[in-house]
Amino acid sequence: MFAAIPKMATKELAPKEDQGVIFGIITAPANATIDDTIRYADAAGKVFQDIPETRFTFQITQPSGGFGGMVLKPWGTRKTPTKNYLPVVQQQLGAIPGIQMFPIMPEALPGSDNFPVSFVIASTASQERILGVGQANFSESDAGPRFSVW
Repeated sequence: MFAAIPKMATKELAPKEDQGVIFGIITAPANATIDDTIRYADAAGKVFQDIPETRFTFQITQPSGGFGGMVLKPWGTRKTPTKNYLPVVQQQLGAIPGIQMFPIMPEALPGSDNFPVSFVIASTASQERILGVGQANFSESDAGPRFSVW
């Protein structure tokens, strides 16, 4: 069954939930001053503010980098999904010369990741039994050439 999953799963199993948020991680040059970084981070903030359905933006800036993002208006007042804005924002942020800013949409569930398939082992069995099942699955998938286990 595990060997068939990559062939059958041509699309994501569940779409990413639209939380109406895009985060951006800012990386500045090693010799940047806070004034330099703020100037370029403000340009990134303008990219977020120029999206018509932006509700508010935020940023934290330090000389070596920072963090920022945008929150879109609630679904009742907007029509465009967040994922449609992500490539637009990414292209515009990529044109800012003094920083690198990588925009992402956060996962809806804690602990989820960006791999196409995730496994959850849930049971009423003891923790030791669940651990044994998990270790057996890990060993078997690690031995095969089709899976990457993290």
